[in-house]
Amino acid sequence: MKKSPVKLFVINEDLEFRSFLTKHLNTITLSFYNSQEDLLKQLYIVRPDCILLNIDRLSLESETSFQNVFNWCQENFIPTITVVNRFEQNDRTKYLAFSDSVFYHPLRVEELLASIHMHTQKRAFFLAHSLVDSLTTAYNSQYLRDEMQRQLNEMKRSHESLTLVYLEAEVKDGDTLREIGIIKSFVSFIKNSIRPTDFLGQYGPSNGFVLLLPKTVKDDARKLLNRLTKIISEKDGIVVDKYFSFSAKIVEVTDHKVLPEECLSVLSFTNKEESGQIVEGSLIEGGTSLKRLNIAIIDDDRLIRELLKHQLEDVAEEEYILEIKTFADGEEFFNDPWHRQNERFLLIIDRIMPKMDGLEILRKIRAEYDRKRYLCFMLTSRGSEADIALAIQKGANDYMTKPFSLKELQVRIKRLLRGIR
Repeated sequence: MKKSPVKLFVINEDLEFRSFLTKHLNTITLSFYNSQEDLLKQLYIVRPDCILLNIDRLSLESETSFQNVFNWCQENFIPTITVVNRFEQNDRTKYLAFSDSVFYHPLRVEELLASIHMHTQKRAFFLAHSLVDSLTTAYNSQYLRDEMQRQLNEMKRSHESLTLVYLEAEVKDGDTLREIGIIKSFVSFIKNSIRPTDFLGQYGPSNGFVLLLPKTVKDDARKLLNRLTKIISEKDGIVVDKYFSFSAKIVEVTDHKVLPEECLSVLSFTNKEESGQIVEGSLIEGGTSLKRLNIAIIDDDRLIRELLKHQLEDVAEEEYILEIKTFADGEEFFNDPWHRQNERFLLIIDRIMPKMDGLEILRKIRAEYDRKRYLCFMLTSRGSEADIALAIQKGANDYMTKPFSLKELQVRIKRLLRGIR
């Protein structure tokens, strides 16, 4: 990965000194600020790696202002360097009170560069070994990516969805310190409101965060956000409606083969109309927009299982990515985590099987799972009107008796699939 240039935030009013820095520090990204007003707000926006103060003469007012900046920098592990235009030995102790290093004119560029690199390398080393973003108290963006990759690897085993929620906070208060406090309060509130297995990391702008919700579908993520929104609007002291709002984008990931950067790339808001809302994003997985369809053939007759698996390989034509698995009974099907994927399923079920029969499978699917994702096709030798009526009552979408016509079976399945487009 290409190393980003050091970001140096320069506080000064001397145009000649600015020209000097621009000429000699051409490997460093420079940001200039010529006022002591709203310094913390600017620092919060820029998030520099190092601060350089250029001072002509220290006054009581400037000393207080710079001390506040230095305290904030200490909390956020940002080094400060002071360049003094007028040498006054008695003031050196005062300068060191809000600086990590002090230089006097005439300035030697090599010494200044060496100091900048020394301090920023120390900071980079510390941040690389720290898990928490110092400005917001959420986990930092690198740890977010590492945790996301771990969750994607876990999806391969569990076959359950991972839902991402991008949260963007907005504070309209005018008081920078209060704004920072409200953001931290929001982060603390979210962390205290989620499960131990969930994860909140900082991403993008300083007020942007990503919430990882493992084994969660997007509908449940939306319910969580609606609940949090209601609490925020009703509870004083956490965040105040008058000053605070947040937007959210929900993206559900069902393919463990995607990369963390692919997931993160679709999270940011694309237009201002989404501000203050909860919206849903989409992720095109595996480079294709085709839907997935899983077919489970549950029958204790091995010949029937193999026959159907072979004959149904092209039943979805080119509209679905198809995966077919076979099971000897219902217990074997439910013991396989494959069935918990947040995708479409077609279950072809025999009525009479050992351990768990077809009617018990229907009862369990309709009682404990999202019925919109599971189509159930009963295929059995029991063909009385009472048997058919009971299966339909239990939740079967269609019913055929053995012996059966493969052509008719394919036509009926295609008809069912057309109904879920």
